[in-house]
Amino acid sequence: MDGFQKAAKEVVDSIKNGYTIGLGTSEKIEEILKLIRQRILREKLKIKVVPASLWAASIATQHNVPLTKLNDKDLDMVVEFAEEVDHNLNYIKRNTHSLIRDKMLALCAKKVYVIAEKKMNESKRIVPFEVSAFGVTNTLKALSVFGPAHIRMERDKPFVTEGANMIIDVELGKEYDLDDVEYTCKKIPGVLESGVFMNLADKVIWVGEEAKTQEFKTKETKGNIPILKTVV
Repeated sequence: MDGFQKAAKEVVDSIKNGYTIGLGTSEKIEEILKLIRQRILREKLKIKVVPASLWAASIATQHNVPLTKLNDKDLDMVVEFAEEVDHNLNYIKRNTHSLIRDKMLALCAKKVYVIAEKKMNESKRIVPFEVSAFGVTNTLKALSVFGPAHIRMERDKPFVTEGANMIIDVELGKEYDLDDVEYTCKKIPGVLESGVFMNLADKVIWVGEEAKTQEFKTKETKGNIPILKTVV
């Protein structure tokens, strides 16, 4: 069992009967869904999931894991994935189909469990921003105040999120704090959401920076997580 499998098992073992679970974007989401399905079959649990992406929803359907909508019920927990986490357990997410959906799930959950790859490199932090395609050149220029910025590409074309938006990746200058970036970027016309997740993680499970080390440890935050109740 590798580091990610251990982390996935710990997260899924935390799920209780009757839970509604949000699933953030990750290429490894199928491993989580397989483990959830095993618990449903083994323990007859009544569990529903709210995936952040249509791709994850299709994987859930393939594994016969029941789906629901975010508006139908508050989330008991969210399983999230992060490329980097700082010493305050704020995290940066780059692998995403929609930063807007990922952050909505995290904000609406009672508990946020983050499977993280590594501790943050303060000297090189690359933060994605989901932006409107309209006037994207101007948005790119505005975000360049934080550091070198470029439009994310996929097969020689701009990457498109599930909301039909674009992603701009920015290498933050050392002088910028994550909370300053999160606050300031929302004032830039065209910026819809950032990949900075502040004060949201309830529990971070580390899988190790390199596969050969397979580091695995758990840390928990202190204090309350902001909860936004969904409106029907």
